Amino acid sequence: MNEKERTCVLAEYGSLGEAAVIKGLLEANGIDSFISDRGANSLWPVGTSSVISVRLNILEKDLEKAKAVLAAAETAENSD
Repeated sequence: MNEKERTCVLAEYGSLGEAAVIKGLLEANGIDSFISDRGANSLWPVGTSSVISVRLNILEKDLEKAKAVLAAAETAENSD
């Protein structure tokens, strides 16, 4: 990612694992992303990290495409 391009939070998740799955889905569709949680999840004991959100960030220019990818994935999941 270019440092001068603006980023935005696409979504917040309750676990790093969930955010990582969605990050992989986005990247498989050509959308760069990164995860941020301000390091707070590492302060909580195992099992309580769900009270802290993990943010999935993307470039603002990719926002509409990312929303479409997530919507398509949700539709596919619900049709199973």
